[in-house]
Amino acid sequence: MTAALPPVAIAENLRVSYGKTVAVTDVSLAAIPGEILAFVGPSGCGKSTVLRCFNRLNDLVAQARVEGQVYLHGVPIYAPEVDPVAVRQQVGMVFQRPNPFPKSIFDNVAFGLRLGRPLPKSELSQRVEQALRQAALWEEVKDKLHQSALTLSGGQQQRLCLARAIAVQPQLLLLDEPCSALDPLSTERIEHLLRELKPALAIVLVTHNLAQAVRVADKTAFFNVEAGCGRLVEWGPTATLFAQPVHPATAAYTRGQFG
Repeated sequence: MTAALPPVAIAENLRVSYGKTVAVTDVSLAAIPGEILAFVGPSGCGKSTVLRCFNRLNDLVAQARVEGQVYLHGVPIYAPEVDPVAVRQQVGMVFQRPNPFPKSIFDNVAFGLRLGRPLPKSELSQRVEQALRQAALWEEVKDKLHQSALTLSGGQQQRLCLARAIAVQPQLLLLDEPCSALDPLSTERIEHLLRELKPALAIVLVTHNLAQAVRVADKTAFFNVEAGCGRLVEWGPTATLFAQPVHPATAAYTRGQFG
């Protein structure tokens, strides 16, 4: 039997507050290489807030306070000596709506690569092509790499953002409802790409689409609002969580009784 791989990221006793308001609390879970972990739950339950804890994006929110800890390859990323910018350079992120930079297609994908060690021009070009191929976009843009990324369709822009995120070869990829603004065909392409990418990294996906979680996620975490605060109710293998949930709230949500 193959030994289980150690987690890429672990959240322990996470609690996030904005001023005096607790947004989400009691969150402990792990992202495993080779797996997709989906966060599901009603609006306002803290899914995206927890996701942003893995690359310290909540640091950029006024009055946000994060308690507990997140470990990235065993390193506590909220330790005082850890540079949040360095953390973000190790973790890929794709947002709900495509957010290409007002630059060329090539420069969008090369952006993160240029923040690291200087690369020879030939290696930079190879890395950009590799990322675009992984995002199934190369054949569509290879003859217009120096055109503005803003000329691409919405689905193409989201795949470009995915290429930009994976170009730096992160071992953790975060996606915050990446398909919510896309048509069904573009959604299917993104889901297919995630399945192809997951052997090489750990993926955490926030989604409101329960069918999407069933289609792509190896594990699913259900969040809910209890007493005005977001909480992690339960998490585990997706098939088990949907077929045999432990908590009544999970059963009600997965059956479409609220949310």
